[in-house]
Amino acid sequence: MSWLGGLVVVVGLVLALAAVVGLVRLEDVYQRVQAASLGYLGVTAILLASVATGDGKIIARALLVATFLLLSSPVAAHAIARAAWLRRQALRSKEAWDETGDLADPPR
Repeated sequence: MSWLGGLVVVVGLVLALAAVVGLVRLEDVYQRVQAASLGYLGVTAILLASVATGDGKIIARALLVATFLLLSSPVAAHAIARAAWLRRQALRSKEAWDETGDLADPPR
């Protein structure tokens, strides 16, 4: 069981590393929010590896943290993206388009 826990930790670290690289390399705040949400998966995978310990207290704490992240990550991502949109942050990617129709005039 310990090799499975190690494998889950490695997968979590790879996902977290991909999120960090995305935060550094991506062009605008909207793309960076999506990269940061990948970090949630990495942290959850690392927390899932706590099952390999077999200790009930550690598993309970890991599940509590994972539940908190599950509830707070989408809310935080939405709040950051909406704040950027209200501040009229431009879409810098050449492939991006504004599906709302007019980024220059957000509702108040």
